[in-house]
Amino acid sequence: MAPRAAHEARTYKVTEPVDLGEGLILPVGTYPGRLQWTEFAQVNGPPRIVSQRFVLPLSAEEVKGFGGKLGRTQKLREVDISKLVANGLIVEV
Repeated sequence: MAPRAAHEARTYKVTEPVDLGEGLILPVGTYPGRLQWTEFAQVNGPPRIVSQRFVLPLSAEEVKGFGGKLGRTQKLREVDISKLVANGLIVEV
């Protein structure tokens, strides 16, 4: 069967400033984001889940305010924070 993309809203908490790379420093605070994954239907049982990622969407204003840069036409930057969540630098609320 064909894979299906799925996602679920999450809230992330930053307790110390976190460097997201490219000069982008995420300050202390709480941020809306999502957990997204790809799932494959199984004949017998629940779907098999692969490619799980924690994603933090940042508006252009947030990116600029946090020291980052965007392309001239970009209005949003989605940052994969999976490693930061796994390392405990960003936590789910």
